[in-house]
Amino acid sequence: MKKKLRKSAVKSVARPKAPSPSTLLESLTGLEALSVLKILAERDERIAREIDAVAGELLGETDVADVAASLKDELESLDVDDVFDKSGARRDGYVDPGEAAFQMFEEALAPFLRDVERYRTLGKPEHASACCLGILQGIYDFDKDS
Repeated sequence: MKKKLRKSAVKSVARPKAPSPSTLLESLTGLEALSVLKILAERDERIAREIDAVAGELLGETDVADVAASLKDELESLDVDDVFDKSGARRDGYVDPGEAAFQMFEEALAPFLRDVERYRTLGKPEHASACCLGILQGIYDFDKDS
């Protein structure tokens, strides 16, 4: 004699849900997201123009005061102990503390200079100029307040 199973006694095995498009998009790395955008732009000229428009909106305006404040914060985050750690006698010679400090200054300045070059390359001289002015203001403010 066969036993009949009641419907409530039988549990279905839930299949894992497929990730939603937004979850999938959010899980992409920056490089993967860039690849997706490039593929979409190659497939459809209208989408390519829309991507350019959105990218332009994201770049927005370059505020001199914002650049200056960001650079000043970056310079203030430099630690004098790092200068001493990077200077002095080394296996390959001697590193002057002034040289080590200047190298740290250059490293802090590098992302801001890349922004200037990026704006210049994109044909946005007003953004590049604003970034340059912000850099100069940030250095001045750092020097004045330090």
